[in-house]
Amino acid sequence: MAAHLAFSQNPPKVGSSNAHPHQEGTPFGGRGREGLGGSSSRGRRSSSRSDLRLHWLEEERKKEAEIKVAELEARMAKSISEVMIRTMEEFKPSSKMRNLNVEFGQQMFIKGFELHEG
Repeated sequence: MAAHLAFSQNPPKVGSSNAHPHQEGTPFGGRGREGLGGSSSRGRRSSSRSDLRLHWLEEERKKEAEIKVAELEARMAKSISEVMIRTMEEFKPSSKMRNLNVEFGQQMFIKGFELHEG
C-alpha cells in the first residue's frame, strides 16, 4: 500500500519505466497510440476519402470500359453483316459463272461429239 501512495504522490517521470505508454508525455511524443504508428481520426478520414475516390475512379473506368465494349460489339455486328452481304453478292455472280461454265462445257461436248461423228 505504501508503494501505491508513493506512486500517487509522485507521478512517474517522462521516459521512466513506470510511465504508462498511453499517457501524455510518453517517450512516443505524447500521442499515445498515434506515436506507435496508429492513425488519427483525421488520417482515417483522409484515408477513407482516398479509398472512396479510388473506388469511384475504378467504377468510372469500369463504366467507360463497358461502353467501349458495347460500341465495339455494335461495330463488329455491323461489320459482320456487311461481310455477309458482300459474300452473298459475290456468291450470286459466281453461281452465274458456274452456270455459264456448265453451259459452255455442254456446248463444247456437243461440238466435240459432232466433230467426231462428222
